[in-house]
Amino acid sequence: MLGMIVKHYRGLLLGSSMMSAISAIAGILLIAFINQQVAAAGSSGNVAPDNLLLFLVGLVALFSLGTLSQVLLARLSTSVVAKLRGNIIHQVLSTDYAQLESAGGHRLQATMVTDVGAIAGGLTVLPTLLFNLTTVLLCIGYLAWLSPLYCGLLLVALGILAFGAYLLTNQARKYFMRLREHEDGLFQSFRTLIDGGKELSLNSQRKHWFFNQRVLPGIEQVKNTELTAQVFWSFNSSWTNLIVFGLMGLVVYGLYRLFPVSPEVLVSYIFVIIYFIGPLGFVITAMQPVTRAMVSYRKLNSLQLAGSQEQTLAAPCAAPTNDWHSLTIKGLKYHYSQAQCGPEETPFTVGPIDLTIKQGQMLFLTGGNGSGKSTFAKLLTGLYQPSAGSIVLGKNPLNEHNRDWYRNHFSTIFSDYFLFDCALDKAGQLAQDEAIAPLLQKLQLTGKVTSQAGVLSTTRLSQGQKKRLALLLAYLEDSPIMLFDEWAADQDPHFRHVFYHQLLPELKAQGKTLIVISHDDRYFHLADSVIKFDNGNAIELNPSEAGQAFAPAEPV
Repeated sequence: MLGMIVKHYRGLLLGSSMMSAISAIAGILLIAFINQQVAAAGSSGNVAPDNLLLFLVGLVALFSLGTLSQVLLARLSTSVVAKLRGNIIHQVLSTDYAQLESAGGHRLQATMVTDVGAIAGGLTVLPTLLFNLTTVLLCIGYLAWLSPLYCGLLLVALGILAFGAYLLTNQARKYFMRLREHEDGLFQSFRTLIDGGKELSLNSQRKHWFFNQRVLPGIEQVKNTELTAQVFWSFNSSWTNLIVFGLMGLVVYGLYRLFPVSPEVLVSYIFVIIYFIGPLGFVITAMQPVTRAMVSYRKLNSLQLAGSQEQTLAAPCAAPTNDWHSLTIKGLKYHYSQAQCGPEETPFTVGPIDLTIKQGQMLFLTGGNGSGKSTFAKLLTGLYQPSAGSIVLGKNPLNEHNRDWYRNHFSTIFSDYFLFDCALDKAGQLAQDEAIAPLLQKLQLTGKVTSQAGVLSTTRLSQGQKKRLALLLAYLEDSPIMLFDEWAADQDPHFRHVFYHQLLPELKAQGKTLIVISHDDRYFHLADSVIKFDNGNAIELNPSEAGQAFAPAEPV
């Protein structure tokens, strides 16, 4: 990450660093000037009036240089944070869907909210940390010029300070790591609170159990862990004050008695130590957001998100082709790992599957829950990478180089679909309202939804209407292959009949290849082919007889 900062912001980093150093030098020179005037006043009894103008010029220079350096540092920090956020979102978008699914929505949400904020906070404080660290080092250099012996002894004291701060910071870091793990659990409770709102509202016993047994213990765990970490940071801050003020006592009551120096040098040492109390305290205090950022960065890396932080989101790939004739599947297989299944579940394998889907064909997929049909759909659309086997679209084998191009051939409505509020056309631009209006009428959504410049007025609809709106978006995408996962399950009998007898035949007549996951066996005869999944295996059925195969058995 630091390498990315240096590469992309080399000029700004160099400029802000130079201005920070010059500003710090100006402060040291002003202190030296004041020391000289105090010494001159002590010997002559007054201060030369001409030096007042020089002092005012020094104040103006210090103000101007300090402001310019801080502006450059602010520009650097905000640019870095913006770049960071864009890169992390790009990494999420570039990560394989199966990896995101395995990571879990609550962990991704915690990363986007907590980790990005913590990393941004750490990166934001780095430029100012650089400024204050430069000030401290220049102060030490000035002290070494005044008296190398005194400075050497002070460095020993600062070494003790640094070692103690390291021990305290290391302990705080361990608790921040625990805190970050506890926050994942708390975000899972937040997701449950939102996704299960209806169920929690209807069942007071479950609501109270959820609040008392899940939410409160999670909040308490986070509170106690963060409190312990903050206690170590409090010790760290107090330790810093103890050492800094101890330095002044060491100079006055120890070094000055053992190794006397001129009053001017003694006063200069006291002035400089007082001056760098603020910068040194900031350096120590800034280690808290920096440590949090390091913990969050490790957490971010543990998600194994794809994509380089130096990449930008690539332009859309080439448009899908209509000249592919067939989609050939050979030996396709997907094996769920133990991590995907969970510690108490048995790993599941789908396939091997051999299948050829002809262009313009209407294929029905059916089978019981957990039989593998949804996994096959994700393999077919390129969301999952197969454990074995191949998929060939026309003459183009699916591989990591053309995966996005391959996926662009599909418009899908999965059972756990997300409904966007903007309608995009085939070119990836906001669709014309003139194209949206007839589809709203066709799907019986007129009066429920309107559009303005391609943006839908609402998505707050019933489940059946939401799926019709999702179908509208699929229509506008105009992809050559369309996949519907239990689309008709939420429709009333009338519109279910419209879907199977009107919408699907119309799409097929337009040359669309249709893949329909369905349990509606009364409509299986409309398909060109019916594939039944059972325990991960695929069996092809005769469409005219498929409905009878799923008819309930006569009671004995």
